[in-house]
Amino acid sequence: MIEQARDPSPTSGRGGAPKLLHRRDGGATKSATKSATKSATKSATRSAAKSAIRVIGWAEGRRGGFTIIELMIVLVVVAIITIAAVPDGDSEAKEEGRHACMRFEADISYARSLSIARPDDPAILKLDGDNNRYWLARASLPDTPITHPQTGEPYLVQYGPGGNQGFTHVQMLACDFGGDGVLGFDAFGGTDQQTDAILQLSSAGANYEIAVAPVTADVTSTQGLKTTLGEGMQFVGGGESGAGGGGAGGGGCME
Repeated sequence: MIEQARDPSPTSGRGGAPKLLHRRDGGATKSATKSATKSATKSATRSAAKSAIRVIGWAEGRRGGFTIIELMIVLVVVAIITIAAVPDGDSEAKEEGRHACMRFEADISYARSLSIARPDDPAILKLDGDNNRYWLARASLPDTPITHPQTGEPYLVQYGPGGNQGFTHVQMLACDFGGDGVLGFDAFGGTDQQTDAILQLSSAGANYEIAVAPVTADVTSTQGLKTTLGEGMQFVGGGESGAGGGGAGGGGCME
């Protein structure tokens, strides 16, 4: 028994070969595991890096160009902006009629102020529809325009080609000023009419109507013709008259 205990058996001693071999096998396994892990990590890293490079390359290429759809959208937007920026000549011509109404209203207001300031010789507004114009004058000299306070020129508004700037396309159509084509004012700024004084204009196919109230002389302008005027109130054209033309003026507007 003692001898067996002393006999160093290759499978029973503390320093026996199996234990040492077990240690060596464990180290080899760990080493192999570490090596495999490192290899797998490197491979995954390289794969991820390649994928990232591909994504970046695609993004850079994407930023560097446009698709056909994007180009079409840009062209449509540019076309819309271009169309909006180009002035519409027809619309501008029609707009002249609105400006003519505003100018007429301002001239009515000025004539009223002159009449209130000089009731002994009030101002009048006289139409010369056959020559497509009107002017402001004193009642004592109805065919002689007063002097414009700003320009120093005769206070005369000429419509149509060669007339006042901005009224090239404006044409007088008809009027109803009580049968004489003259709109007078009293000492309080009221008109000498029993009913509304009507002036109808056109500009590039757009019609406008101006109405001056008899008592208050308030001016109302509308696009479109609200009042049907008789044939004798239509402007038919004619030679020079009034305002230096040698006649009474006021063609048309006669009942």
